[in-house]
Amino acid sequence: MAKILIIEDEESNRRLLRTIFEMNGHEVLEANNGSEGIELFEANFPELIFLDIVMPGLSGIDVLKKVRTIEKDNRDSGKPDTVIIMLTGYADKKTILECHKSGCSDYVVKPASYKILTNKLEKFGYTMVAEAETAAEKTISEVISAAIEEFNKGKIELPSIPYIVQELQEIMDNETAENADIAKVIEKDTSISIKLIALANSPYYKGIEKVVNIQGAIARLGRDQIQSIVVSIANKKLYRSQDPAINKMMNRAWMHSLACAHCAREIAGKKYPELGDKVFVKGLIHDVGATLLCKHIADKYSVELDVKLDELIDKVFEVHTGFGAKLMEKWQFSQDFVDVVKFHEWTDFNEEIDVEVLIVNVADAMADKLGYNLFNKKNLELSELKSVKLLELSPDFLDEIYDEAEKSIKEQSEIMGSVS
Repeated sequence: MAKILIIEDEESNRRLLRTIFEMNGHEVLEANNGSEGIELFEANFPELIFLDIVMPGLSGIDVLKKVRTIEKDNRDSGKPDTVIIMLTGYADKKTILECHKSGCSDYVVKPASYKILTNKLEKFGYTMVAEAETAAEKTISEVISAAIEEFNKGKIELPSIPYIVQELQEIMDNETAENADIAKVIEKDTSISIKLIALANSPYYKGIEKVVNIQGAIARLGRDQIQSIVVSIANKKLYRSQDPAINKMMNRAWMHSLACAHCAREIAGKKYPELGDKVFVKGLIHDVGATLLCKHIADKYSVELDVKLDELIDKVFEVHTGFGAKLMEKWQFSQDFVDVVKFHEWTDFNEEIDVEVLIVNVADAMADKLGYNLFNKKNLELSELKSVKLLELSPDFLDEIYDEAEKSIKEQSEIMGSVS
């Protein structure tokens, strides 16, 4: 049996791999970051390493290069080189090629099924003797992997975030833009335009005169409110499925994203006022990878899978940040959006990380604490979060954010209901 080192920052992924390897009699070591992984490697010299590519601090490729350098420096010891299998949430050719050039032995696309892990170990001369996972679990893992592979090869087209989100952000960033310029962007989407005018005339905002056009709606609602509402209406379209049972899960995802967006804006409003509306949008789309992957799988395979939603969500959690980041790149969002989607689940950050990533990381946890959770994550105290410490958010500050975010979430939920 083999000594296997797992270097992976996501606890759920480590737990899955550890369980599979231990039930087959292998000795398992774990590290949740690259630096710890290198220390464990030098102390134990395992036969195999399963190494995540994207981690806070040292990346998987950094660790890979360091391990190969250590082996080169200790060549006289007679120890064979360790088999290093990279773990990736998306198999893009550029990253995989870089891994191979840096000395990896192979790679696995997360979430890895029992069958795939068995094939990888047997390829390098190690056995897996226990019975495979249940058919349902196996199928969910394989379907997710297949969906990601099909997407990478361009065989499936997932719905994109409506163009109006990007166009509106660009025009809002332009300090010289006038209400007429904003109206021109919004008017390109007839459905959103009708809903905005109806909202401006609703009991929430109704004035003396009736609003009859988008410029009038902007004047009544205000630019900041307009952007939040337009982006919310546009993104809500993504949270719909052909399956009524899946729609319940999609509604959970929607409410989590909405709660995260409001928490992010409340934090930014008090600490970084210039970022308020930007982080609202980023909070709203931070889990886009999970949303669209769940939607695609459920719509295409739900009858065949007899899928259990919690199992599907747990498996999707393992890959949603990497997959979501690839979606954002495909849709040509700027790097700051890609980074929020890719890194918002990290538990460790250095001081160089963008402040918007930290804000959304805190907001994501706050949304869970408020009861708007999508994933079954470890329940951490907010004060323990590295992002809270780096942003220097006090307990009193967080309590205030909770109160204000709850009010704004409830208000916008009611508003969205009135225009849906």
